[in-house]
Amino acid sequence: MWVTDVGNTGVSAMTPAEHIQDALKNPGKHSFGNSLFLITRPSGKGYWVQQYRDGISATSGRASFRSKSLGTVADLNSYAKALTAARRFAVKRDDDKADNEATKATSPLFSVVVTEYLDGYLRDGEAVPGKAEGWRGSAEADTYRRNLIERGALGAQHVAAITPQDIAAHLRLIAKPKLAERVRSHVENVLAFAIAREFRTGDNPAAASGPIAHLPWPKLDQSNIVIPHPAMPAKDVPKFFHDLQTVETPAARALSFIVLTAVRAQEAVGAKWGEIDTKDMVWTVPGSRMKGQGQGRPHAVPLTPQMLGIIGVPGAPDDYIFPGDADGHVGEKSPIRTLRPLYSGEADVHGFRSTFADYVVENTGIMDIERLADLALGHLKHRDKTQRSYLRSTRLEQRRPMMQRWNEYLTSHRAVIKAS
Repeated sequence: MWVTDVGNTGVSAMTPAEHIQDALKNPGKHSFGNSLFLITRPSGKGYWVQQYRDGISATSGRASFRSKSLGTVADLNSYAKALTAARRFAVKRDDDKADNEATKATSPLFSVVVTEYLDGYLRDGEAVPGKAEGWRGSAEADTYRRNLIERGALGAQHVAAITPQDIAAHLRLIAKPKLAERVRSHVENVLAFAIAREFRTGDNPAAASGPIAHLPWPKLDQSNIVIPHPAMPAKDVPKFFHDLQTVETPAARALSFIVLTAVRAQEAVGAKWGEIDTKDMVWTVPGSRMKGQGQGRPHAVPLTPQMLGIIGVPGAPDDYIFPGDADGHVGEKSPIRTLRPLYSGEADVHGFRSTFADYVVENTGIMDIERLADLALGHLKHRDKTQRSYLRSTRLEQRRPMMQRWNEYLTSHRAVIKAS
């Protein structure tokens, strides 16, 4: 390969024209000085490129170089033409870089964008609501603020200047992979909002499948991302349920209701009296409060005498059944705080759903019990998209004996259900 730099006077005996002809006969990368190279192919074709420095590599700490194609030898058939094209590109590159740096410097800080994403902003004098307005409570918004504004230095960067390397460095401040992944998704949401607001352009640097996937930070093991909730063994539940009745708080009543109905905590704590039909003995959970908003579907739960005993005398339709300080009802974390002092084993509130399913499948002879248990849990996993569109029956009446058997088992440890 010819590597003589003809741009330096006296180094090569060849003229630039002779050097070009020689390079075309010897495939490879040939230097012509001034960061200008001619890459030639065995076919006899040649391509002019300019190599230039583009900052410092975040991985190696050394200067990072790029190459820009200027054209073919057929188009730029002399060293002078290639050099002119290289200089024009250098001027344009410097101008673009200056414009880009100016844009980055004038873009809002990431912390400001996070705040507008959560709380809203003014557009043409009209208030646009923030994302947090549609969330239950303030816990999720507080998580955004704590991990994106208060933690690290990401909040102090201009949103247009944030790179995948910046995001990975921020995620490395977090030791737990599950939390790091949650923060990554929060950053992605905010940057998507910034792109929509035209604060930055291009791809989202926090996208899970983008460059961030190839950078070091505490990632979840994708092969084992689903971790089951610890569930109380069915043999322990009657005694636990009996002990739970000795605690006279709205949170304890909410937990009792969760265990009896096998619903998720978020579905129970926000229950209102208007959802309870004591005549037809059914509780209808709105789709908006179901996981994933229930794919737009409400969830019907057959009521039992044990469930009615827990919730007590009906109140006004808009009143919460389990009143508390968080948004007018007991907080979503209140049931787990009630569970801890009463049971020393490994268990959480969500695990009662698994305990319920295991018990009814193994201890009842009800026909098609597995599908009935899925329907009781609000699952539609046994139906494909078409079936979910056309087969809408929840088999409520068939589920009543199953729920009654479960409730009778729960109260089998000398438990006496008293209305509050």
